[in-house]
Amino acid sequence: MKAKVLNIHTNRALFYVLIAISIISTVVYVYGISKAVHNVAERQSLKKQLSTLTVQVSDLEFQYLSLKNNVDMNLALSLGFEQTEEAHFVSRAGSSGYEGREVARR
Repeated sequence: MKAKVLNIHTNRALFYVLIAISIISTVVYVYGISKAVHNVAERQSLKKQLSTLTVQVSDLEFQYLSLKNNVDMNLALSLGFEQTEEAHFVSRAGSSGYEGREVARR
């Protein structure tokens, strides 16, 4: 029967490589978990900011609509606007823009 001689240095090097791979895997795992927790916390913060901004936009839209509904001819005249006799409109059919007479006559 032949006896096989094991090289201790080869086994020791393999052991150190496996330990290094285990340590690197653990570090990568911990880093991934910490980034996941950080991203969840950041998402919750962004959700709070989004809800705050949504409320602000809603308030601004309400203010806009209330101001828009208060505009009438008396307000326009008091602000210096004048009523015109002839209305001019711009058509989208024309490719060169406004093709009618001069809009502002003074």
